[in-house]
Amino acid sequence: TRVTDKEVIYMCPFNGPIKGRVYITNYRIYLRSVESDPAVVLDVPLGVITRIEKMGGASSRGENSYGLDITCKDMRNLRFALKQEGHSRRDIFELLTKYAFPHSHNLPFFAFLNEEKFAENGWLVYNPMVEYRRQGLPNLQWRVTFLNEHYALCDTYPSLLVVPYNATDED
Repeated sequence: TRVTDKEVIYMCPFNGPIKGRVYITNYRIYLRSVESDPAVVLDVPLGVITRIEKMGGASSRGENSYGLDITCKDMRNLRFALKQEGHSRRDIFELLTKYAFPHSHNLPFFAFLNEEKFAENGWLVYNPMVEYRRQGLPNLQWRVTFLNEHYALCDTYPSLLVVPYNATDED
């Protein structure tokens, strides 16, 4: 669920200030640069965030001195500079705080909201023959053999094997 879409400046530690659009959802913060080619993309799951701090104040002077400082569990420190007008920092700060720390705001964790649907029988998720066909097999160089269908040849090999086309099952 997309919650917000704002223009910010990401203070990249490697490339310097990068102007971009930041999108905040209930799962992640996503930034895409608007001026650089190829685009710079920053994609951070909110569960990685440990601290969000406001930087600068209403009287802050200097370019890029007003914004947010985000500390992550994966050793990243993200700094975003924002325009002072329009309470853009407050809006983003409140959204990030709400969704990065849902328990503190009496919200369920994202993992319980996602409700991703999976096949009930996990053994049917992977079909080796469908996967081999996706890879273009069998073909003139390779063939599929059922030699290990009951795992008698080797119990650690898959039941369907792909072997060189000219190899016989007796080999």
